[in-house]
Formats: sequence, C-alpha cells, structure tokens
Amino acid sequence: MIKESNKIMKIHRWIISLVFCCCVTFLSAQIRGTEITVVVSPDHTDWKYQLKEECSFTIQVYKAQNLLPGVVIDYELGPEWYPVEKEERVLLKDGKTSVTGCMDVPGFLRCKVRASVDGHVYEGLATVAYAPEELRPHTSLPADFRQFWDTVLKEARQIPLLPTMELIPERCTDKVNVFHVSFQNICNGSRTFGILCMPKKPGKYPALLRVPGAGVRPYSGRCPYGFQGSDYVGNRHSRDSCDNVADDI
Repeated sequence: MIKESNKIMKIHRWIISLVFCCCVTFLSAQIRGTEITVVVSPDHTDWKYQLKEECSFTIQVYKAQNLLPGVVIDYELGPEWYPVEKEERVLLKDGKTSVTGCMDVPGFLRCKVRASVDGHVYEGLATVAYAPEELRPHTSLPADFRQFWDTVLKEARQIPLLPTMELIPERCTDKVNVFHVSFQNICNGSRTFGILCMPKKPGKYPALLRVPGAGVRPYSGRCPYGFQGSDYVGNRHSRDSCDNVADDI
C-alpha cells in the first residue's frame, strides 16, 4: 500500500512539473518583441548611387523594437568583400549613428555591422550599387574560347537526340498535360530526363525552364503555372533507376 501511495505521489509530482514547464513556456512565448535587431539603411530608397556620390548609412540597434542606448558595435565599410574602413568598440549612446562612403568606379559598397549585447553578437548589413549599369566583366575570353566551343557543339550535334515523350496521366490536370521526357546525352547509354507540362488549350504560351539544384528527388512539374514548362531531373542511365532512387529518399 505504501509503495503504491509513493508511486501515485511521484506521478502527481511529474504531472505538476510538466504543467509548470508548459505554463512557463507559454508565458515566455507571450513576450513579444524582445529580439535584438541591427538595421543598416542607406539614404537612397532605391539603393543606387552615381559615381563619387556620397552614401550615408544609418546604423540603428533595436531591442523590443526600441533603440538600444549604450550598445557597442564594430563595423566595416568599403567595396563588397574588400572593406577599407574598420572600426571596433564604437559606443552608440542613443543606439544610433551614421557613416559615409563613396565609390569612383562601378561596383557595390557595403556596410556591415556587428552589435554585442549581453554576450551575444548580432549582425546587420546593407549593400548599395554604384552605376551598376556600367559594370563590365573583369576577365577577357581566352584566345581559343570560341574555337573550342564551336568544335564541342559541332561534335555534340552529331549525336542523335532520340527524344522520348510519355504522358503521365496521374499527374495531369484539367488544364495541363504532364509528360516524362528524355533525350540522348553525349555519353552512350546516358540520357537527360525531365518533366514537361503543356497546356491543353490551344494557343501561344510563354515557356519556363526550371533547372533543379543538387540532390536526387522526384519532380512532378509545376502544373499550377498554366503554361508550358519543364523540370529537368538530370543525367541518369535509365528512367527507372532515377525514379526508384528519388522515391526512396
């Protein structure tokens, strides 16, 4: 009887502790706006500047959506990835300051800020453009660049595409037909696979090519778009091997 009573008391304590933890979590969740935010704002709303035009960055640190007085920051200013001005342990008495910079060549000017609050570091940045329409490549084409690609394209065109196009009824909608497509790749026995979505209603439509990133996963096509488009899966030796691997992940 005593053992049973002790067991019941332990269960009651466990339940009370659980309820208490839930209440604390709930109350903590109700406290809004206590986050630290570092805001860096340029003085042009379109973030674009003419060459040699001065840009003023306003730096503000907020806590609970109010400026945080007495906060200490580090900042760096200069061309993107190549700061030329760095300052550490700058005290913002009222949580706000401004810094200026400019560029005399087309490119991007960045102001990056780190604020230290209660042992934690919070970051904010802004990057503005100087004469972006005048940006030009820094490298020139190798002497044999066009010759190399002309030769590669000529060789590639000797390989028959042998395209396939198979309707996938379970993926079709009342507006779009979905097909599994593939064509011969440059290596024998290797094909490039994709999903093609085509509107059922006759007419001219824009086309959208979506090339996925790395990784193996199934693709079903973007039917809701309502226009012609394709999702390419990539290179595989057979459709079945691609689908089986993708569906297992």
